[in-house]
Amino acid sequence: MARDNFLKSTIDIIRDRVNNFCSNPACKISTRSAHSLINKTTSTGIAAHICAASKNGPRYDKNMTVVDRVSGTNCIWLCCNCATMIDKDHKKHPVELIFSWKTEAEKRVSGNHGHVYLTSNEAKDKFELQLIEKKLEFSKLLNCALSPTTEIETKLEDVEYKLKNIEASYDQEVLLRKEIEETLYTFKNKLPYDAFYKATNLLYEGQTDYAEKILNEFIDDNESNMVKAYIASGKISEMKFDYKKAFKMYEKASVVSESQPHIINHAAQLAYRVGLYKEAFALLERGINDLDEDVIGKAIYINQKGLIYRSMGDYKNAISSFEESLALVSGCGSQGDELNGIFDSIKSNLALVYIDQGKYSLGMDIYKELIKSDTESHGSNSLQVCCSLSAIGTIHEKNNNIPGAIESYEKAYDISVNALGKNHPGTITHLNNLALSYISSHPKKSEKMFKGALKIRLEQYGEKHLLTATVLSNLASCYAEQNKDLKSKKSSLRALAIMLDCHDEKHPQALRIRHNLALIFSKLGNKDKAIEMMACVADDRKNILGHDHPLTKLSIGSLSQLGGSISQEQLNVFAFKNSITTIKHLNGQKNS
Repeated sequence: MARDNFLKSTIDIIRDRVNNFCSNPACKISTRSAHSLINKTTSTGIAAHICAASKNGPRYDKNMTVVDRVSGTNCIWLCCNCATMIDKDHKKHPVELIFSWKTEAEKRVSGNHGHVYLTSNEAKDKFELQLIEKKLEFSKLLNCALSPTTEIETKLEDVEYKLKNIEASYDQEVLLRKEIEETLYTFKNKLPYDAFYKATNLLYEGQTDYAEKILNEFIDDNESNMVKAYIASGKISEMKFDYKKAFKMYEKASVVSESQPHIINHAAQLAYRVGLYKEAFALLERGINDLDEDVIGKAIYINQKGLIYRSMGDYKNAISSFEESLALVSGCGSQGDELNGIFDSIKSNLALVYIDQGKYSLGMDIYKELIKSDTESHGSNSLQVCCSLSAIGTIHEKNNNIPGAIESYEKAYDISVNALGKNHPGTITHLNNLALSYISSHPKKSEKMFKGALKIRLEQYGEKHLLTATVLSNLASCYAEQNKDLKSKKSSLRALAIMLDCHDEKHPQALRIRHNLALIFSKLGNKDKAIEMMACVADDRKNILGHDHPLTKLSIGSLSQLGGSISQEQLNVFAFKNSITTIKHLNGQKNS
């Protein structure tokens, strides 16, 4: 059957009008590249007919003249895949839709005229440079701040993570930009013509400010129906590390969308990460009230509340939340692996609080039960079993059952190495735990393991990170065991400086470092300093953990050995003096 084909001159013009890019707005790939031969190029593009070139073809228009059928008006430049797609599924791709693709593609290319075209590698390099600038900005804020906020710390951690995983981070960034662009296309007919094309063009270059401005203006005018716009605007804010603004956008989306669980989950997690506990609680409570019959959804929200309570040191409410969440899941009966996984996760969270409180037998019972069920479901060498073994090792260690701790830590480490590799962050945690259990019996071996763990932690997270501080603190304990007291003091002060940059001096890890540091001062002959510091630690642990907690008793016992009893009035004076001295010393460290 005769076909009304395009002239070469028409094809050349249509191709050039879209600069060799596929006109499908969901594709937009480049269709022209250099051939291996110097005098040739390779093309994967096609000048496709909008209305078919011959009778019985897709979208054939019998009223169209031959001149109209072979004109540029009836021609669209597409990649091979999209050209095939529109003909194979022509009902899904009517004439009006394809004409709109053609018009939009030509306007997009015209709007980009004069702009620098970036290859994928160049765009990735630009993305990396932007992250490096952000890292310098956040590092400067942390170093200059008298009291660094959790939000700035979180931003810096996220930037550092993206820089260490630049390929995956860039791919995620591109996907997010596409999602935002799709949102803009949803509202295209309701947005100002120039504003829409400017926003999509800038978004392609990774510049999100103008797209955010357009979305926010549209939200202001159409607030009741703009769930998608809120979420897209929130994603832009999150991409720019403006977490508080992102939370507000997600929070509004959750209200407008009648509290969709996935939106509330994301918003609450974001609020929790940057220390917006009150806001996270409020969002979760509203979600719980709106879920009606969704019992599992409620259980997940209540479990999140428990995690927030635990991070705040409110163990009573944390336990109450986890127990309530477990009761809800248990009431659903057996419903497969997903439900069992949620149940086990909540039980593990409850066990961790018991360990925090020094109720080791309760924690041990839960983890033994978890190992039994996880072995049956996932196998004895699964990561689920690995996590429970590590927790059991911690319980053994706190009960001074060192052989039991070593056995559990070694099993956990071996599973993690086989599943994740030697340098994976999770594996280094198990290595750190194992090294800690060797301190008394094999201090040299322990020291070597800690130094290896510290080297990798510094490569992965840098100096100013809690996981780096943990390894340094444990290395200090290892030095102390070998009577290398000056090295122990140096590592402890370094760990404490990191800890106080991230949290206050009453954080459980900070208290542990301060307790050990007091013992080091005593060994170095500075008894007064040791007593002052240990008195503060004993008082802080008593107020936070209670008088009967094993760690409180340990600090009170150590205080007694260092200098006997001490009055409350003296304790208050020492607490004040020690706080000021520590701050002065650490400030001096920063400036050196």
